[in-house]
Amino acid sequence: LAGDCEEGAREDEYEEGGSEGGQSATGNSGGSGGGGKMDDERLKAFNLFVRFFVDENLDRMVPISKQPKEKLSGILEACDRQFPEFSDRARKRVRTYLKACRRNGRKNGGLPQELPRTTPAHLTSATAEGILEKALAGERELQAQLHPARLEQAEMPQAQQLSRPDRPAEQQ
Repeated sequence: LAGDCEEGAREDEYEEGGSEGGQSATGNSGGSGGGGKMDDERLKAFNLFVRFFVDENLDRMVPISKQPKEKLSGILEACDRQFPEFSDRARKRVRTYLKACRRNGRKNGGLPQELPRTTPAHLTSATAEGILEKALAGERELQAQLHPARLEQAEMPQAQQLSRPDRPAEQQ
C-alpha cells in the first residue's frame, strides 16, 4: 500500500475513533476506563489488521456488498476474535477502507497490481505493531489448528511479511 489508500486510511482512523459511542479520536472520553493510550494503540493495530486482511483477501476496487461473503465473514470473524472491543465497528471499517481504496484508485488512475506494503508513520507505532503481530500470530495458530495441510504447503514464507506488513520481508 504505497500510498494508494493512505489518505483515506488517515481519515478513517479519526472517523473510527470519534464517530461511535461518544469517544474522541484519542479514546480518552466515553467509557474507556482511563486506558486511553492503550485504546489508541489497539485501535491502530485493529486498523492495520483490517487493512492487512482486506489487502490479502478482497478486491479493493469492489464495494463491500459485491465481495465474496465467505471471505468477508472470515475477515469479520478474525476481527471479532482478535479485537472483540471493536467487533461492532469491524464491518464499517472494512467498508470505509474499501471506499477509500476506490476513491484513491480513481484519483490515481487505478491501482497497480502489486505495490510494496508500506504503512504511514501516523497510522502505526511500535506498540501497535506488537499488538498486530500477536493478533496475526493468533490467527495463524488458529488456522494451523483448523487447516494443518494448508499451512504446511505454504509453510510461512510469508510469515516474515505477516509479522511486519509495513515492510518487505528482506528488509527485516
